[in-house]
Amino acid sequence: MMKKQQGFTLIELMIVVAIVGILAAITVPAYQDYMTRSKISEVTLRLDEVKTAVSDYYAYHQAFGSAASVGFNTGATGKYVNGVTCGANCGLITATTGTGNDLPDDAEGKTVQLSAVSTSNGVVVWKCKAGTMPAKYLPGSCK
Repeated sequence: MMKKQQGFTLIELMIVVAIVGILAAITVPAYQDYMTRSKISEVTLRLDEVKTAVSDYYAYHQAFGSAASVGFNTGATGKYVNGVTCGANCGLITATTGTGNDLPDDAEGKTVQLSAVSTSNGVVVWKCKAGTMPAKYLPGSCK
């Protein structure tokens, strides 16, 4: 009488475990970078808020003002944003990530910047720059 084969052989199981291990080694670092990029999106949202205020000010006055004259809240922070500043004129806006949160060490305390590249007919065109933030964490609009 013939005995039916039941289950998998040891070599088949070892091949499956090896494949799962290889996939995990590739996907876990990619997932961690993806999670950091999603956290850095708070920084770009904060920059967009300030960009709108500065663009409105420029459309009305035809000049960039200081942070005080433009009237945006530089002190407002978020879970990952430590603050937003602009220089003597708000043609360059800088957002800084905080420290002590769950960002990786190479993303803590780093900056992302928006700079005005042209102004025509009262419309300001902005360009996102990395500042000190590693490029791998920046959104697509900043690369």
